[in-house]
Amino acid sequence: FRYPYSVREVEKGTPAADSGIEEGDRFLTLNGAEVIYYDQYLSAMDSLADKELELLVRKKNGEERLILVTASAEGTLGFYSDREIDFVTRKFGFAVR
Repeated sequence: FRYPYSVREVEKGTPAADSGIEEGDRFLTLNGAEVIYYDQYLSAMDSLADKELELLVRKKNGEERLILVTASAEGTLGFYSDREIDFVTRKFGFAVR
């Protein structure tokens, strides 16, 4: 299941914090590849441990900014994501004949 995401929280002392990634940021591209959906981001990060990355980020105010950041040895940046969609639950009634 694909869903758009944003940064919910940034861990202190991580590549994300050191590069200026903030709560509410949305990643648009990673090294030129689209990563607006969380599964795209995870796939792109698989082989990028200890590598320098170019992230195109949309800030909360709508401004787009290119951020240079080096991934950790584990291939992470140090943030928690939040889904940008709400799931809706509906109840349906059924009649038996």
